[in-house]
Amino acid sequence: MAIGTVAPRKTGAIATLARLGHPVVTSATGGEITVVTRPSEAGFSPLDLIYASLAACLVLSARIAASEQGVLGWLRNVEASVKGSKAAEGASRIEYFHIEMPKRFAI
Repeated sequence: MAIGTVAPRKTGAIATLARLGHPVVTSATGGEITVVTRPSEAGFSPLDLIYASLAACLVLSARIAASEQGVLGWLRNVEASVKGSKAAEGASRIEYFHIEMPKRFAI
């Protein structure tokens, strides 16, 4: 029995920045997000976007694993918290990711 095929999703992003204002990132599928640049501004900073991407990948992977193990029906929700530590010296970069996935995601 043929299950069918899944159309590949367009991927990628373009960031634009005018002389004044905030960067705007547009995905290949048309999604758009304005990136904040000040610590006091609400929204996603470039670092937040990295952490958000990793957190989303973790929860999606957990759901896929639950499906493959035949326990998806028991799953209520999955949560992943991702933070990071910037390097104390040298170029600005993430030195460590801090990841937490509470056990309550199981059932």
